[in-house]
Amino acid sequence: MIAGKSRKYLAGMLVSLMLAACASTVQELVEEVQQKPVQYTQLSELPFQPLAIGEHQSFRLDEHAPVFAFDTGKSYIRAIALPVESRPYVLVVKSYFVSSLTDASIQIVRGSKWAGDPATPFVFPPCVLMLDDHYQPIRTICTEQFQVASTMRRKHVLLFSVPSGRSWLQTAIRLEVGSRARYAVIFTTKALLAGSTSISRDVWTYGNSLYSHGRAYHIPIGKLELDLVRPENLLSTAYEEPRDLPEAVPGKIFHTRWFSVQVPAHASFHVRKDSFTVMAGTGDYVGFDAMPKKPGIVTFFIYSLPRKRINDDELRSDMKLAMHEHRHNFSDIEYTLRSVRIDDRPCLRLDFTARVRRSFFAPIQGYDIFCISSDRHAVIRIGGNVVYPPHIGYRVDRDALEAFIKRISLQ
Repeated sequence: MIAGKSRKYLAGMLVSLMLAACASTVQELVEEVQQKPVQYTQLSELPFQPLAIGEHQSFRLDEHAPVFAFDTGKSYIRAIALPVESRPYVLVVKSYFVSSLTDASIQIVRGSKWAGDPATPFVFPPCVLMLDDHYQPIRTICTEQFQVASTMRRKHVLLFSVPSGRSWLQTAIRLEVGSRARYAVIFTTKALLAGSTSISRDVWTYGNSLYSHGRAYHIPIGKLELDLVRPENLLSTAYEEPRDLPEAVPGKIFHTRWFSVQVPAHASFHVRKDSFTVMAGTGDYVGFDAMPKKPGIVTFFIYSLPRKRINDDELRSDMKLAMHEHRHNFSDIEYTLRSVRIDDRPCLRLDFTARVRRSFFAPIQGYDIFCISSDRHAVIRIGGNVVYPPHIGYRVDRDALEAFIKRISLQ
């Protein structure tokens, strides 16, 4: 019997392949929008929708959206009215990668060469035009100033490796007190539609399209989201992890085969406990997240990596794998390596500072600690980090990170 997620994924593949014959090419979509009649001739005539602090808007730009003729070409648009506030706020714009596999309404091929590849990723390449109260342009922020963010991963369900998560382009536009910006218009340009966005294989895990091309092709339609948040709440818009995690009871102890861990004493942590399988056996993961209740996102985790037999040299190999993981997620990384003892066990500790690529390059500091289980059949990795919101200089007490280590017992 095939699990639900596997059935859904395979069904999506079959439907996409059947519809591929009637799919549009990117060029046909571009020509279609350029031939659309224009409903509005002045920026002041656009249907501006109000966006309030804390509000979230999710929408499509497609044939049902208004069309406006810019100097850079016609485009489907979304127009919003910004509030006048006595405190700074941030406009967050996201445009999601899509394909025929992820959305049955997206039936696109880039050309005949891609006709049999429904997993090819596409994305609407946004520009954000900021206007003053007289509808005069102030500045334009385009795709080149957006960053790629992702929660993509592959989950193993029975005999299948099933994609999970989403990937998107995003930017955060900070508006200070006294800003002249009163309106914003989301659109794209003909020049952008002729290009593509380079993405790594971890950003798009559907099919084999990314492995051969490594690009998301630009299209004039798409799925977008807008958020208007305070600077201290900016990070929560970059994390699309499940919000239904159970609240962790302070002091509760989780026991696994190779370690025990106590929930941090301070409240508002959510707990995530999983088992995962690698070739050598089943490992255990316990993680604690405090987000987004505080300006800084605090994360602790501990997990075991089972092996047939481990020597001390292999500990450094696991540390190098963690550094490779950091290079994918972070930029501007600086490391400090030292030997430590955890629960009277010799371990390696890697402290780091960096900036998080998916979180508007917010600063992060943390550590990874690597130990060997007493029976030498598992590497145990302990991690702790805090991500600071950009712009507001918030700092979390470093003692909170260190206190987590004292709540761990290694077997």
